[in-house]
Amino acid sequence: MTKRNNKSSLAQASPIIKRLLALGIVLVLAGLIISAVDWKLGTRVTGQVNINIVKVNGHEYITKMDVMDIIKKEAGQRVDNAQLGKINIRAIESSLEKDPYIKNADAYMDARNRLYVEIQQHAPILRIIDLKGRQYYLDEDGHFMPLSQHAVARVMVATGNIPTFYEGYMDDKEGILYKLYELTNYILNDEFLTALTEQIHITPNEDFEIVPKVGKHHIVLGDVADLDEKFRKLKIFYKEGLPYTTRGWTAYRKINLKYDKQVVGVK
Repeated sequence: MTKRNNKSSLAQASPIIKRLLALGIVLVLAGLIISAVDWKLGTRVTGQVNINIVKVNGHEYITKMDVMDIIKKEAGQRVDNAQLGKINIRAIESSLEKDPYIKNADAYMDARNRLYVEIQQHAPILRIIDLKGRQYYLDEDGHFMPLSQHAVARVMVATGNIPTFYEGYMDDKEGILYKLYELTNYILNDEFLTALTEQIHITPNEDFEIVPKVGKHHIVLGDVADLDEKFRKLKIFYKEGLPYTTRGWTAYRKINLKYDKQVVGVK
């Protein structure tokens, strides 16, 4: 009876011993991982920060030195040779993306403790000179983008009765800034209009006018409503009207598209 009881006790104890051993192994492994992480965080960034700025139409509106200054300000120190435990990658990305020239920032460390930063810039589509003479760009998403000391974007220019930039203008569908953004995108989505347009001008009575690259005339749109129809009439006029004038592109001072179903050419 005693031998049977001993075997029964050992059989019952065996699963408990296995669980304890497994728990012990897990704790050892966890300790090793924590030690490895602590050691890793105690090591330092090696070499210079590797910064790649994706150019927009061949331009860099922000420099690598500018990016390094933002990173240094966020980290509170030079990051090359800094301890990894003192580098907050997500905070660096967030600080970079607050810069008006940076659309997206992606920072990461490789296995050799080298810091990499990938920068995607905002892409300007329109340069605005407002009523007070202040200049800036609107980018492809409608964001404000100041002029850069490092590059000049070759984009359309908007002048005239344009108010000061204000946040939330994209929600103001009747505002001039929103209409400018919408008109610019419409033009850029049409190969002919993109090649044609040099400037958009807003008159005191808020008529939108296009200044072409060729000729001395202005194209009067009025409001930005019914753009499909207005530009359809313009293309027909250029194709069927101008060839029959002796002066061609210089024959008219204004081409008015405001009126329904007609084009009025002012010589």
